[in-house]
Amino acid sequence: MQKTAIIIPYYGKWPEWMDLYLYSCSKNPQLDFLIITDIETPHKVYSNTHFIYMTFEECCNRISQTLHVKFRPNDPYSFCACKPFYGIVFEHELVEYDWWGFGDIDLVYGDTSLLVNEKNLNKYDFITAHSDRFAGHFTIMRKESQFTHACLKIPHYKEILSGTLPYIGLDEASCYRRIVLPLHRYWKGVYKLFAKHFYYDMVDGYRYFDMMDKITSFLHPRILMREQYSTPVPQVGETWTYNLKTAEIGIPNGHYRKLPHGG
Repeated sequence: MQKTAIIIPYYGKWPEWMDLYLYSCSKNPQLDFLIITDIETPHKVYSNTHFIYMTFEECCNRISQTLHVKFRPNDPYSFCACKPFYGIVFEHELVEYDWWGFGDIDLVYGDTSLLVNEKNLNKYDFITAHSDRFAGHFTIMRKESQFTHACLKIPHYKEILSGTLPYIGLDEASCYRRIVLPLHRYWKGVYKLFAKHFYYDMVDGYRYFDMMDKITSFLHPRILMREQYSTPVPQVGETWTYNLKTAEIGIPNGHYRKLPHGG
C-alpha cells in the first residue's frame, strides 16, 4: 500500500489526552504520524507515531528559509497558516512517502481507512474529511501531484506568514481552496441560491454535504471531499473507559468503532 505521512509540528505542552490520541493513531496503521517537537517524547509510543526533535526556533527557521519569508510567530497556533506548505518545508522528512498531509492533536481518530484505502489512493490525488472546505484536522495529498505546490499560488501568502497581513489559518481558508478547486465556489453559490430549497432536508442536514460530494466528484474527479467524522462516538447509554497504564480504550463490544458517518 502507498505510504502516507501526517505532519504535525507541535510546541508548548502536551494536552492531557495525548496518550489517548496516540492510541487512536496506532489503530490506523495505514498512516504514519510525524510529530515535530521539542517536548519530551510521551512514555507510550507506537510503530506509526514518530517524534522528530526540532526546536521551535529551528522549525520557524526551516519555514522561513524554505519559503523565503520571515516566519516569527508569537503563538505556536500560527503554524496552522503553514499547513498547506508542509509538503515543501518538510520535503526531506517525506522522502520515503507517497502521500503527505496535515492534521491536529485535539481529537481522537476513528477508522480513517474509510478514506485512506488502496482504492482511494489509486483513484484520487487529494483527500479531505470535509465536503465544503478543506479539513485542517485531516487532509492528505499525493506528493508527486500539482497539489503539493498549489500553496505557492495563494495570494499574499508571504505577507500572511511574515505577519505584515492579518493572520488567517490558510489550511481551511477560501483563498487556498480556490487554488485547488477553481470551479467549486461557483457551484457552491448555485446550491445556496437554488438547490438548497428542494435538496436540503431539515431532518438530515448532511444532504448538503452529500450534494457537495457530488459536485466535487463531477468537477474535480481527482479530488475526494467527503464529510466524515474523525472521532468515534459512543452509542447512547454506552460507557467507554481509557486505561492510563495500558493505553487501551474499553469499548463494550470489544471492537474499535469505525467512523460513524461516511462510506
